[in-house]
Amino acid sequence: MKSANCTGKLHTAFSKSDMGKKLDGAYTYIEQLQQKRFEERTGSFEDSEFKADCPCHLSADNILCLLEYGECIQGVPIEELGLSVSHEELFQAAHGMLLEDIAEIDKKEDFQTLYYILIDMLRCIYTLGTGRLPTKSRAVEHCRNLVGSELYENIKAFREGKIEEFTIEKSDLNGIAAYGLSMKNMTRQSTR
Repeated sequence: MKSANCTGKLHTAFSKSDMGKKLDGAYTYIEQLQQKRFEERTGSFEDSEFKADCPCHLSADNILCLLEYGECIQGVPIEELGLSVSHEELFQAAHGMLLEDIAEIDKKEDFQTLYYILIDMLRCIYTLGTGRLPTKSRAVEHCRNLVGSELYENIKAFREGKIEEFTIEKSDLNGIAAYGLSMKNMTRQSTR
């Protein structure tokens, strides 16, 4: 869907469906994914609101997620689209997301955003360490020793609905981020 007008019409119809009301994301087209042209702008939607011509937030991890978990509802099956992701592309995507998270740490104070940054960094670290995509719970378990027992227990209690929020120290986030950045160098050396 290259035309913002066509994408806007599609989104208007889609956002009225039960599934469309729950999703946030970006609209793209096959050539953009096949050629990994992530510098191109896309149509995006957040809270069911369509925005044309936004910076693309897609990367190699989105393609891998599509390959591993995507479902074709209509049209050409995903496995026939010619999509691929190399380990280096996945590592670059995880490293890029980690850098984006780091840039947000000092700008944010609210629990929800800091929690999102924390979990997203743990997911990046999982990917850098394993070369695979994690679920949130798998990433937390993988990084259990890294975050320490107190933060781990708080994350677990929050995920189980036992507490509404907890203090997330920015020094802890910066330490986790530093570890993640050092992993990028380790994984690059081990793949040579």
